[in-house]
Amino acid sequence: MLNGVTLLPFVLLYTTDAFNVPEALTLYAESSEKAEEAFELAFPDARVVWVVQTTSVNDAYDTYHEESTFEETV
Repeated sequence: MLNGVTLLPFVLLYTTDAFNVPEALTLYAESSEKAEEAFELAFPDARVVWVVQTTSVNDAYDTYHEESTFEETV
């Protein structure tokens, strides 16, 4: 807790113009929206493709690929 604010772990998967396979970054924020906002301020040329509250990069990739596969079959 920082100044009465609980920071939660988030893994963000993102792409760039140079690399379209998602890479991962873990950061701590109050919410997924705040995590994405902080990332976009730090890396304005990158695009967030997935945000999940976890400390596990593997779990983030797993849920990303599960959801991507599900969307393709619908």
